[in-house]
Amino acid sequence: DNSYSDALISFEQVEQSSLNNDQLAEYYFKTGYCQFKAKKIDQAENSFFQVKKGTSTWAMPATYYYSHIAYIKGKYQEAENGFNTLKDVPLYSTLAPYYLAQIYYQQGRYDDLLKLSVPLLNDNSNKASVEMIRLTGNAYFNREQYADAIPLLERFAEANPSALTRIDYYQLGYACYKTANYTKGIKWFQEVIREQDSLSQNAWYHLGDCYLKTNQK
Repeated sequence: DNSYSDALISFEQVEQSSLNNDQLAEYYFKTGYCQFKAKKIDQAENSFFQVKKGTSTWAMPATYYYSHIAYIKGKYQEAENGFNTLKDVPLYSTLAPYYLAQIYYQQGRYDDLLKLSVPLLNDNSNKASVEMIRLTGNAYFNREQYADAIPLLERFAEANPSALTRIDYYQLGYACYKTANYTKGIKWFQEVIREQDSLSQNAWYHLGDCYLKTNQK
């Protein structure tokens, strides 16, 4: 964006030695934000780093953007550290758990994911995101807790049907198959077999068994 690039030109002319600590923190944060918006990610990361460990009013937002950059770069430990400091801060209490859940899922840390997400899903005052519902359902699925996975995967399917992938359909079908809900299993497996690949082959096998179990020889 040209406006952010123009702002950066002005920031580069600032004499940093003339700024007090609070002004310097504001300078680094706003410079980092403009760099972030101008897609100068490495430079933005460095600018936010200068602010995040301080005590200024800019420290928390700098921590958020620094952690976001760490996340998109795959620096999951740095991102996790940052978002853990933000998860109880009201302004970030919805966003931080989402990032943490994504990190835990990427690392296969399903116990940590469920410890984080289940209380949020059970808290009626908190409107959990659709993505948090999906991640929790997938975590249960990967732990082979199929009965717990099904209602969450179905909630995701109902809330965001256009986002469903064939893998989502397969997980639903397989979870239903493993819990002897063969009629629903048939419904979901039929959505998988539209293409011919290894996923379809697995779906065909379980679909056939679902038909046998429901006396549809």
